[in-house]
Amino acid sequence: MKRLFLSAIILTAAIAQARDAASLIAEEPGRSGGIYYAYPVTHDVMPPIPDGYEVSFISHYGRHGSRWIIKSWEYDESIAALDSAARHDGLTPLGHDVLKRLHVVAAQGRGNEGALSPKGETQHKDIARRMMKRFPALFIDSAHVEAFSSIEPRCIMSMAAFCESMRESEPGISIRRHASPGDMTFISYSNPEIKAINKPDSPWWQNLEAWRDSVLEPERLMRSLFKFHDGVDNPKRLMWILHDVAVDVQDVDPGVELLDIFTTDELYNLWQALNYKMYYLHGNNPATNAAGPRSARSLLDHFVADIDSAVTGQREARAATLRFGHDTALLRLMALMKLKSADVSISQPDQYAANWQDFQLSPMAANLQVILLTSNRGDEPLVLIRHNEQPASLPIDTSHGQYYPWKAVRELWLNKP
Repeated sequence: MKRLFLSAIILTAAIAQARDAASLIAEEPGRSGGIYYAYPVTHDVMPPIPDGYEVSFISHYGRHGSRWIIKSWEYDESIAALDSAARHDGLTPLGHDVLKRLHVVAAQGRGNEGALSPKGETQHKDIARRMMKRFPALFIDSAHVEAFSSIEPRCIMSMAAFCESMRESEPGISIRRHASPGDMTFISYSNPEIKAINKPDSPWWQNLEAWRDSVLEPERLMRSLFKFHDGVDNPKRLMWILHDVAVDVQDVDPGVELLDIFTTDELYNLWQALNYKMYYLHGNNPATNAAGPRSARSLLDHFVADIDSAVTGQREARAATLRFGHDTALLRLMALMKLKSADVSISQPDQYAANWQDFQLSPMAANLQVILLTSNRGDEPLVLIRHNEQPASLPIDTSHGQYYPWKAVRELWLNKP
């Protein structure tokens, strides 16, 4: 009886959290894009620094900023479906309007597949500007910064925008930048296990597609666009593709909107299917034995060695190490670090949405900052973790508010598998 009572409490809490996710999407439909959600932060938060301490180093990882969609064929397929109906007088007034909007979005997107958008560039410039303003004593004239990027152009462009903004704030700052294939072993590494799981013929793909089909209900949307919606080939596929195109609008600002063609419930269910995929592959998932997070081992080791060197002074003085990569690497890293809300372990797919939300964890330009504080009195070094420029929590006891002893954090991170 006690076990049943506890299970009821857990289920009730999960349902409440799921409603929270649904309400967040209702409040901002762009969140239904999951990892396509445009960076929402406009100001950073820093709790009061403990007495006797000062910020001496920052170790950072940033996802690339907003970009155009990678699969340009989604423009073509969605336009073709509506265009075919239009030629046979098969579109509703809304359908004709949506077709016009799709042509506007496609005209801007073709040729830019996967590229950083101007909005993505601005996101990184703003994050860098806030960092420089927040830590003026760290980034003084001639301060040295080391920056690493994935070899993907959108990441290199993000690094360039970030570093350019830093130099605008402090022209004398020294920045050395890297974008080498060899650095991909820590910037964005996938181990053989997760590569095998992610193959198209892997059984989990079929499970995902079946689950997605069980929650998607395209009938209302098809009736709103087509006069003869019964004749639409694969309406669930068309709904999915239209949503893919629609959620990217927030990242490129083409002057039209597309998310307004969906209801809140439709957006929530579409997001659940996106979130399912991201958690399964990159979260602390028992079904994969956390293969995704374990891919971030080399990246986390890079952070630990980086901070160790700052604590011991074993290499040249450096104000910050910057890394620019991808949503997948950041999600895996945060799970491996055991950041609160990022490392949850969930067995049931219908509970993923209640406990783990990709739009909260890795929107476009998402970032992680490990901020080192040292004391001239010889007190133990402390670190503050900031996720998307807001303080984040670790499962470590501390007497310094949200600042954790580096020794305890180091032990936690190095003891991970």
